[in-house]
Amino acid sequence: MAEEKRFTQATWKIMEQLLEVDSIDDALSGSLEIIYNVLNSEAGAVWLLDKATDRLTPLFHIGPADISGITVENGLGIEGVVTKTGKSIMVTDAANDPRFDGTVFDDGGVVTKTMLCVPLNNLHEVIGCVQLVNKKDGGIYEDDELKLCEHMASLAAMTIEEKGLLVDL
Repeated sequence: MAEEKRFTQATWKIMEQLLEVDSIDDALSGSLEIIYNVLNSEAGAVWLLDKATDRLTPLFHIGPADISGITVENGLGIEGVVTKTGKSIMVTDAANDPRFDGTVFDDGGVVTKTMLCVPLNNLHEVIGCVQLVNKKDGGIYEDDELKLCEHMASLAAMTIEEKGLLVDL
């Protein structure tokens, strides 16, 4: 019950924060920071799809790895698969997952062991994904944590759509 209350509070914090934003960066960075802290993650990122190049770029990231110059081809790696398919992925053992390519956070000094990656959908299409890497306590992500990330991504995407923030890209 305590876990459910914590997740409900996190959802409310995200909703309150999203109501006050005027930019896509504020919408996504604030939401990611809340979910990153609630799930006690080592790193995280919000990736947006550039339709012209069919590549994902991290709009915002948090944690020790600087991934700001990295792009990922849509459909490759966990981020690309989630964005291409529109389906969430929970990875419990990255080293043995054939979809994992290890070049994003690992090249920045974070050894990826576990991951949550959920699509960022507006009303019409997948526009990117939200990714969390490694729980600081060494545990694996749980199904209820995946649902929380999916709710956060949905709220953020609706805010982006409603406020017309995607045109800022």
